[in-house]
Amino acid sequence: MAADRMARARATTEDLHDEDIGADRLRLRLLEAEQHSNLDQYDAALATAAEVVEQASRIQRWDLAAAAQLCIARIQQQRDPNSAQSIPQIAEAARLFRLAGDPVGELEIEWMNVIARLGENQWPTTFGEGASLAERAAALNDPARAGSWFSILAMFAAMAGQPGKARDHIARATPLVAQAGVRSATFLVMAQALLDMLSGELEKAAKRLRDAIAGEEHEGFSTLFLQRSLADCLTRSGGLIEADAVLESALKRSEESGELWNRCELFAKRGVVAVRRGDLQPAEGYVWRSLETALPNDISGAVESNWALAELRAAQRRDDDAEAAYRRIMALSAEYYDVLEQVELSFAGFLVTRGRGDEAKPMLDRAEAWLDAAGYRVDRDEIAKLRQRI
Repeated sequence: MAADRMARARATTEDLHDEDIGADRLRLRLLEAEQHSNLDQYDAALATAAEVVEQASRIQRWDLAAAAQLCIARIQQQRDPNSAQSIPQIAEAARLFRLAGDPVGELEIEWMNVIARLGENQWPTTFGEGASLAERAAALNDPARAGSWFSILAMFAAMAGQPGKARDHIARATPLVAQAGVRSATFLVMAQALLDMLSGELEKAAKRLRDAIAGEEHEGFSTLFLQRSLADCLTRSGGLIEADAVLESALKRSEESGELWNRCELFAKRGVVAVRRGDLQPAEGYVWRSLETALPNDISGAVESNWALAELRAAQRRDDDAEAAYRRIMALSAEYYDVLEQVELSFAGFLVTRGRGDEAKPMLDRAEAWLDAAGYRVDRDEIAKLRQRI
């Protein structure tokens, strides 16, 4: 467990004399900062990392100072993905990695820029660059980074409707993760589960995620990602009671830690689950919490919070408000996503139930064309049922 590893690291550092502030002690302090972060203990992580920056700079260990700056930047992004606070830390880390002649550290900075562009839907030009960085990490004998990066690329490829590319990245990631001895393979599991889900194998995907959550139970931020994916899978399959329990646990973790990366989407997902269970009163609270915690310029959060609002207003027969929320999603996402099949099917279902099947048909056509091109099987039954009602 992470807590055990952190306790051992702390005991080792305490055995050293205060005046013996050497590189070995700083490495252990940096490990302690990272473990605090993994446990969502962000204040302690920031304080420890800042201490490493100061002491590493004092003895001119620029590699350790850079790694600590990067640790601080990641924590700031987890707390608030849209905050500009991390920009100076990333820039300073890049400078220090260059000063230290640390090629792996410089790769990490380049990777953070790739992730930012992938998050903005710049997929065609960025996939190749990301794969090149992952291969360079593997060549530098860093299989843990390389395996994680290939796994993340696989997730984005699956979402982009490129399952062949996703499988190639998963095949490349799997032996790297095994070689690294990485106990936590969060992104590899998520990539595999996402492909299962989109292929219509929802129970297989859910089992992968449940097993991973059981293994990651005490690992904080990683567990949140896994729980978010499991809730999505269960909502698709109709496992609403379990989905609500998973989201309740995830929201507790998020609120206790202060992270904001997942908060808006978790509330939104719980709102959709509540609506589909017919629990409109608690759904109202979840939807408003989602809207309140949506971060500026966060397209994912805006899409999911408006989707939850649309489903809630539709269930309340407040059709004008529901349609307005759906159309906000279409406008918000136009430049970022080719197809949002879950949202489009939700909107199409709303239109069909209101006797507006002619308006729903283009959405069904678009979603089905995207699924056909990718060879995905998910949502086929729902599309067929809606077509029968037009």
